[in-house]
Amino acid sequence: MLERSRIPVPRPDDLDTSPRAKPAQGSAEAEATRHATFDRQEPILLGTFGLESDRRALLRLPDGGTAKVKPGDRVGRAIVMAIDDGSLVLNRAGTARRLAIPEG
Repeated sequence: MLERSRIPVPRPDDLDTSPRAKPAQGSAEAEATRHATFDRQEPILLGTFGLESDRRALLRLPDGGTAKVKPGDRVGRAIVMAIDDGSLVLNRAGTARRLAIPEG
């Protein structure tokens, strides 16, 4: 049993806390951190994965959570109808809508 809290270790005096320069355009870091605009009230397709016969998708949900989905799963009031490489089709009340991974 711990009788008292551990004392935090202070930061080293030589720790570099200066702001970093923006990554070079076209670099892996720049590509991984590009910004996209989106409606936070709608699900966002983050990626698709799996075999063509067993495709899955990763979504960011409006509440900020994430969900792995497959065809037939529900997302809110919509049903996942299809998933292909880089996009997903949702059907809500007879209206189909395709979601694609956001472009930067």
